[in-house]
Amino acid sequence: MNSGPTGPRRHPLSAADHGARLIVVDAEPTPYDGLADEIVPEAIGSALPKLLAELRAG
Repeated sequence: MNSGPTGPRRHPLSAADHGARLIVVDAEPTPYDGLADEIVPEAIGSALPKLLAELRAG
C-alpha cells in the first residue's frame, strides 16, 4: 500500500533533481538554501500573498 506521493513529488530535492526549480521561502536560513534557485527571506505568511499577487499580475 502506498502511503504518500512518490517520484519527484515526494521531496523537493527529488523534484529539483528532475529539473524543477527550488524556491525557498523562510525567514531563517535552511539546509536547502545552497540548492535553491531563489530564496525569499521572509515568513511564509507575509511572503506568499505577495508572491501570488505577482504571479497573477503576470
